[in-house]
Amino acid sequence: MIKADKNGVVIEQLDDRIRILEAKIADAETRTYFLGLAKKTHTDAMNFNSSVLPRLPEFMFALSVSESLIQRAETAVSKFGPKLKIIAG
Repeated sequence: MIKADKNGVVIEQLDDRIRILEAKIADAETRTYFLGLAKKTHTDAMNFNSSVLPRLPEFMFALSVSESLIQRAETAVSKFGPKLKIIAG
């Protein structure tokens, strides 16, 4: 966990969801397509939370973007199965 605070708990939960999706999505390109930006915004949220002066607006924005991208990937996996493949971008 990043910090012993409420933000650290939320970050850890999103991290778990990303790991589950990485394990579920079979195709590497599809995994990158769905999770690349989600992982980057998740990392940004962790950095904003752990900075010397926590940057709450930036943290909340990065967290909400990451959450929506993770939800998008979870929806695609539940709808099309873990062997879904992006054929046109």
